[in-house]
Amino acid sequence: MNNLKYFILLFAIFALPACDSYLDVNEDPNRATAIEADPLFVSVLNSYSTNRVIDLGPAVSTASQHWSGGGSLGAGVFTDPERYVFSIFTTGNTWRAYYREIQKNLALAIGLAQESEDPRTEAQCKIFSAFTFYSATMLWEDVPYTQAVDLDFFTRELRTLNPEFDPQETILRGLLVDLDEALALIEQAEFGGVGSGDLLYGGNMDQWTRFANSLKFRVLMTLVDRDPSLASEINSMVNAGNMISSN
Repeated sequence: MNNLKYFILLFAIFALPACDSYLDVNEDPNRATAIEADPLFVSVLNSYSTNRVIDLGPAVSTASQHWSGGGSLGAGVFTDPERYVFSIFTTGNTWRAYYREIQKNLALAIGLAQESEDPRTEAQCKIFSAFTFYSATMLWEDVPYTQAVDLDFFTRELRTLNPEFDPQETILRGLLVDLDEALALIEQAEFGGVGSGDLLYGGNMDQWTRFANSLKFRVLMTLVDRDPSLASEINSMVNAGNMISSN
């Protein structure tokens, strides 16, 4: 008889519907369920600025003191940066910031902008991506560009883990195309774009246009010694203006 009672009790336990309202402990209420471009853009700008101030800032500033010596230790003692001997942490941190923290987040933000049909956000991201690629090639010359940050938008995983290093000229010419595409995207819509997350210009597209034109001018100035035919385009940009002209 006792065995029958236990059987009935066991059957009842499995037959009754589960009360999962208090057992569902796998959902984190503090975790974001959706990604937006604005906070991603804040992260990108913060990563670039932090790297410039902390990793590259001291290296560049102390390297300029190699003529006079002294430097951070005083009494005429030369430090490594003053002899152009830079720590692996300086270059390693910069590489990680540019590719893992900046370009990967920008690739994700571009995907979100395309999904939501926001060409101005896409433009802002493409301009800053070009700016970061320009910074990278000025530091290392040949760097990953065409295969860099080959991101699967849905899985958030990189499809190409070992991208090829592109020649600097290929990178610079590619950046000119990227910037032209970004400028065209700005003209496609009257509204949209990163607003509160844009710590540079607060979503002002006139300023982003000036930034893009100025960066394009800089790229052309870098290329013109290799390709003198670009001088005419440089001259046209000077005459047209609409670039950054003051602080």
